[in-house]
Amino acid sequence: MKKYFILIYLCGVLKLLAQQIDTTYISEYRHKIILNPWIGLPNYQLNINAKADTLNAFRDYVSNTRVLMGLDFSYRNISLSLGFKTPIYTNDKDLYGKSKTGSISVRYAYKKCTFEGKLGNYHGFAEVSKIDTAEKKFPFRQDLNTQIGTLGFIYTFKANKFSYGAAFNYSFRQIKSAWSPLFFAHAYTARLNADNYVLDTNFTKPFSSPRPFNRSNTTAIGIAPGITGTVVFLRNFFVTGFLCAGFDLQSNRHSKNKGHVYNSITANPFVDFRFAMGYNAKRFFTAITFKNENLVLDVYKFTVNHSYAMFTIEAGYRLNPTNWIRKTYNRFPGF
Repeated sequence: MKKYFILIYLCGVLKLLAQQIDTTYISEYRHKIILNPWIGLPNYQLNINAKADTLNAFRDYVSNTRVLMGLDFSYRNISLSLGFKTPIYTNDKDLYGKSKTGSISVRYAYKKCTFEGKLGNYHGFAEVSKIDTAEKKFPFRQDLNTQIGTLGFIYTFKANKFSYGAAFNYSFRQIKSAWSPLFFAHAYTARLNADNYVLDTNFTKPFSSPRPFNRSNTTAIGIAPGITGTVVFLRNFFVTGFLCAGFDLQSNRHSKNKGHVYNSITANPFVDFRFAMGYNAKRFFTAITFKNENLVLDVYKFTVNHSYAMFTIEAGYRLNPTNWIRKTYNRFPGF
C-alpha cells in the first residue's frame, strides 16, 4: 500500500511540473527570434544609517550612472541582454561627480521556473547627505566602490494561466488577465571597499567605542513569498506587477587596512518590486518597465542599504528564425 501511495504522489508531482499552458490565457512564441532594443535610466544608492534615533549619524551616497542603451535577444528558453554606456550621464557630473559602472545580466526560463543572474561593479559615489558650499557640489568619494553579484530563482505557481515572461522577456503574450502567487529565492555577495574609512571615528563615537572600517564583505541567502499578475485591456495593452518581501540570512565580515575588525551573522528584510506596462501584439511590442531591489546589511550598530532601481523604455519585434538556427538549437535538447 505504501508503494502505491508513493507512486501516486510522484505521478501527481510530475503532472504538476508538466502542467500545460492554457492557450486561452497565454500565447507562446518558442520558435521566434525576439529582438528587443531598449534605453535605461539606472539609479544606485548606498545609504548608511545608525540604528539609534538620531538626525546626524547617516551617510547617503549616489553613483552617478550613465544612461544605458541595450539589446535583448531571446530564442526559446534563453535570453541574453547586452547593455552599452552612453556619453550621457543621469545627473549633472559637475554636481555629482563622474562614477564608473559596469554590469551583466542573464535569464533562463523553463516552464514554472525562472533563473536570473546579475553582476555589477560601481566605482565612485557622491555624498549627497552634505554639499560643499564653496564649490557648490557634493563631495565625491572616488575611493569608494561596491561589487554585487546575485543569483535569483522565481517559481510561479499558476504558470499555466499566468506568464512572468510576457512582461519581462516577451517570449510569451498574456491574452487574458491572470495572477499567481510565487516563491522567490536568491543568493548574493556584496562587497564594499574604500581607501579611507567608510564609517570614521567621528561617525561612530557617539554610539560606542569607535570601530572604523574600510572593507565589508557580505554573503547571504534569502527566501520570500510574493504575488504577481497581469491586467490585459483593449486586447493587447497590459499592466504587470511583481512584489515579494522576505528575509536574508547574512554572514558579514568587516575589516580595515591594519587588520580584522569583527564578524557577524544577522537576518535582515529585503524587498523586490517590479512593474511593467505597454502594448504586446503578435509581432510588435513596446513597454516601460521599473525594477527596484533593496538589500539591507548589518554593520555593527548601523545599517547599510543597497538600493538599485532601473527604468527602461523598450520596443521589439518577433522574427522567424532561419533553418540553421533551429538545427543548432535542437542539438541541445536540455534547452
